[in-house]
Amino acid sequence: MQSPDFESPEFSNFCHACFAVRRFKPTLTIAQLRTALTVSASTRPMGFREVANSAEIKYGQATHQIAQLADGKGSDLGLKLLVRQKAEGRRSSFVKPSRTGKAIACCYALPEERDPALTLDGVKRSEMLAKHLKQSILPAFNEVTSRTQGLSLGSFCVLLHVTLKQFEIAFEGRPLHEVSSSIGISNVPRHISFLSEGTPKRKGLGLIELTRNPEDRRLTLPKPSEAGIELMTAICSRLLQRPAAQLRRPKPTSIEALDAPVDAATLKKDDFDYIDPRTLMRPEDKKS
Repeated sequence: MQSPDFESPEFSNFCHACFAVRRFKPTLTIAQLRTALTVSASTRPMGFREVANSAEIKYGQATHQIAQLADGKGSDLGLKLLVRQKAEGRRSSFVKPSRTGKAIACCYALPEERDPALTLDGVKRSEMLAKHLKQSILPAFNEVTSRTQGLSLGSFCVLLHVTLKQFEIAFEGRPLHEVSSSIGISNVPRHISFLSEGTPKRKGLGLIELTRNPEDRRLTLPKPSEAGIELMTAICSRLLQRPAAQLRRPKPTSIEALDAPVDAATLKKDDFDYIDPRTLMRPEDKKS
């Protein structure tokens, strides 16, 4: 299943920002990234409880994540995305983004907004970025955290890539190692396992389905499940700030008539079956 929204500049920019951030900070989780962006979306230092309330997490979880995102705790080194500071004359601590944290947040700015922003002073640029993060990027990540627990940024990037390239993977039968080389992740099978059915020791998220390459049964081909497509359309709705577009699935006869994946652009309206994204099941619906 595909959506015109998956081809939008907003979704593409979101995906490639996630890919870039993962390359720079490969151990990041989605929960940590959302907290870092929450701090970057403020134009002033935030108190720890304010961070917890804004990120909709418990205070203890917020303090733990802030330590991980700042300079660490004890022998555990931090990610240096946040800076903790004490307010003069006060016992409470505050946190603000480091230069690296701000740079990561800027990855999510839309390209057409970046050049105009360079003509503004630092305060105006921060306000512009904060507005963009609050209006679309953080709501998009909230869709992810509301459906998943313990999702790493690496696993999320695999899901994004499979969503972006699902037609090519299905049409050409691209194996998993090509997914790995495309986004620079070496342990793709482990991520795919967690995103799909999981293992006896760790239940999967059910966001990806696995099929066999018809040309070589030894090769496994990933594609988003209904739950995965539902999550992707929910993300698009937040990024575009409107309801998701109707999904479409190429008819088998239309696919068979193509000579190459690039010819998919020639498919016409009647070459697709259409699905309302609201009819798709969320992971928790499938558990009930």
